[in-house]
Amino acid sequence: MSSTFPAHLNSLALRLGHVDELAEDIAELCFAFVRSNPLELRERREAGRAYLIVHKIDEVPPVLGLLFSDAINQLRSSLDNALVLLIEHTRGARLTGPAERAAQFLIYDDESKYLEALRRMLPKLPELALDEALGRRMYELQPFRPLERIREMRTRRAGATHGGHHLRVLQEYSNADKHRRPHVFGVGNAKTRSITGAADVHAEDVSEVAVGQQVSATDVGANEIVEVWPFVGLRRPLAGELVPPGAELNELHRYVAELAIPRLAGLPDGVSLPPRVDLRSLGLSEAERAATASITYAHERLGWRFSMEVAQAEFEARRRGDSGVQIPVQES
Repeated sequence: MSSTFPAHLNSLALRLGHVDELAEDIAELCFAFVRSNPLELRERREAGRAYLIVHKIDEVPPVLGLLFSDAINQLRSSLDNALVLLIEHTRGARLTGPAERAAQFLIYDDESKYLEALRRMLPKLPELALDEALGRRMYELQPFRPLERIREMRTRRAGATHGGHHLRVLQEYSNADKHRRPHVFGVGNAKTRSITGAADVHAEDVSEVAVGQQVSATDVGANEIVEVWPFVGLRRPLAGELVPPGAELNELHRYVAELAIPRLAGLPDGVSLPPRVDLRSLGLSEAERAATASITYAHERLGWRFSMEVAQAEFEARRRGDSGVQIPVQES
């Protein structure tokens, strides 16, 4: 972490370090699931045509939803924690009683609703008034502000209008968890490639895989190689698309650590919270853990490793002369 990051915010590095741990667990589980060959394909022949059909899909481990919920709660709480720490630093004393209970980082995409919620907070937290530095910075981060309206999360779907502002997406995930609505996971197909050109689904056209879905079609007897790349997907609020949870969490984590909290704290450009902190070693102080933090995110670290593992597996398969998975034929 940059030496210019204020010491009174070190505890935020620990909370976000836990998000990185959760992201690593999620990535490991997703990759293990994909490596387990979760899709069972069958070939159906009809009128001289051969159709490759999804026959069975393994269920996604339910712990993925729990881990993702935990990570979302940590990210949302880090914004509230940051606000409390900044107010306490300004006052030189801990918040207690009604002021402590009232302190929360507001997220609204409607300015009138934001101002109404702020009005109720100001008697206990005058630091959040629009003519105060901290209050103005929280206001400028809101999705309805001009500079924030163009800040949208990336979308994988071709033709999608927007992916939703980072704070709105984070809030929607958090609200779903509060209302005990489980995060919806499914299995998507990131890419289907066929040497005959029968199927060619690009990354931006990812969709949820369903039993009975046709993957490819060709003439019976034609030589064809079909590559199916399944991934574990999460249903994103607002956009409603299926997105890989690791990439989704990484984008939200980076927004909070590199933009939202530094801007809320009024820090210079380029100063951010570290993604990875040692939370398990004994005998280290909070300051020591923050000072020795790593600068790479779990999504990056594991992405490189998984890419190498996939490349190695493909190389070994070619070296052995594997011809691929044998697909049972269903005559009709």
